[in-house]
Amino acid sequence: MSGSWTIQKLSENTVRTGPALVLLKKDGSRISYSWQCYEWQVGQTMSSLKRIGVSENDFVVVAAPNLPESFFVLLGVIAVGAIPVPINIPILKEPGQGEFLSIIKDCRPKLILADSCLSKYLSSVEHATFGKLLFHGRIPPSLEFDKNKSNPEALLIMPYTSGTTGKSKGVMLSEENILDRVSAVTQELDADSQERILSYLSLGHISELIATFFGQLYGGFCVYFTEYAKDVVENREKFRAAFPTILQAARPTIFLAVPKVWANIRKQIEHKTRYIPVDLGKQGLIRNYLVSKIKNRLGFDETRRFISAGSKILQEDVNFFAKLGIHVDDIYGQTETAGPLTLNGKAIGNVSVTSGEDDEILVSGPNVMTGYYNNPEVTKRILVDGVYRTGDIGIWTTDKVLYGGRLRDGFKNAQGEFVSATKIEEMEDKIRKIPGVDEVIICGDGKPYPVALVFSATPSENLRSRLQKTLPKIENSLFRIGNFILADISTLETTATLKVKRNAMIKKFEKEIAKL
Repeated sequence: MSGSWTIQKLSENTVRTGPALVLLKKDGSRISYSWQCYEWQVGQTMSSLKRIGVSENDFVVVAAPNLPESFFVLLGVIAVGAIPVPINIPILKEPGQGEFLSIIKDCRPKLILADSCLSKYLSSVEHATFGKLLFHGRIPPSLEFDKNKSNPEALLIMPYTSGTTGKSKGVMLSEENILDRVSAVTQELDADSQERILSYLSLGHISELIATFFGQLYGGFCVYFTEYAKDVVENREKFRAAFPTILQAARPTIFLAVPKVWANIRKQIEHKTRYIPVDLGKQGLIRNYLVSKIKNRLGFDETRRFISAGSKILQEDVNFFAKLGIHVDDIYGQTETAGPLTLNGKAIGNVSVTSGEDDEILVSGPNVMTGYYNNPEVTKRILVDGVYRTGDIGIWTTDKVLYGGRLRDGFKNAQGEFVSATKIEEMEDKIRKIPGVDEVIICGDGKPYPVALVFSATPSENLRSRLQKTLPKIENSLFRIGNFILADISTLETTATLKVKRNAMIKKFEKEIAKL
């Protein structure tokens, strides 16, 4: 993108046709917000923040559920010249709020902001609610951004990494980083102002920020929200049950989901079609009618692009949806690269993706972060001469690279043999196909054989018996599973994008693993 573009210019020059934001109410009604209303609310936020004393380069922690007010506040913080630190809301429910408090201690924010539905989770810290900003400010004559944007490398936003393998780190993303990826992915998807996109993934995650919050400023499309977003923290099952109805109301033209969501949608389809003797993979009038009906029930009748991001999607899920005419594009990227790097293995936009030692994926370009906040040692280790070391293994072909697991997720067994992350991924994918298995983690550092941590919503004796018979038959050239632990899915810890916290789970079950 041209260096002359800025967040302010995007907000000024966006093609504005139709509503900017739509909130779907639980009673079936909806509230539409025009672009003028959006700008008005951002102006309110700016006025309130200035009155409180927030100024340029202050950090402002934002606990933002997927609601229109969150967009008003995020853009208002940026407009006043401060730096939003969006957090993943699920960390507020963690016992002791260790990760949340460590973020507060690390960035020392000027202000903590939250929607009123989250106030009870913030009783231990001083904070302000969105409502106080939006209804107690004085509206400036026009929306003028205070921050000096002549320097594209200036810090714009600082999300924290999800911490799947260790302590969360503040990722410093500049305006150049964000605009490079927003322009790349919007152009790659050929998105325009007529799109409808549902915002429901965590606004603390870079994929959601690029797709909806920043993406809308670039593309001028309409973002849909649901009132059920307030239930995500209290009752995720309530939100999940309402999700098909939400999709039907939004009818997105572009749909973004993490692999776990795709897996859940597949399970719902399989459950509802289990008694219908039709091969979805074979063309025919009955099959075509059924596929059309499934798409309509999912709200996908006008969806033209289906995206998976956040982690690796199972190929069997991709194949399943392909039978329905739903072709899922796989986006690979990281917070440190301002999100999307590749689409179906091919680099998008102005970015270089190359192979390093041990097939590690290396990235360079205007999208690479400026570094980790307050963490120069780690920054120096993973940013070498402007090249970002992802720590991910790449599976390389002539013109593309596919994600092959984390370098450090491999382990050495008691015989000194190294089991790579790629081999572990292959085995885990096979185990997930066993009926009743919802998630699996293979570990075995220093043990004579690998151990599988198997998680299920129905950890019955029947499943245990099935695993005892099936696991010994699943093997590759290096190893086969020697033993397993069966646990309830409720004990599984995941990030905001439903990626498994591998190290945390291995630590949680270390006593049980040691006994095997």
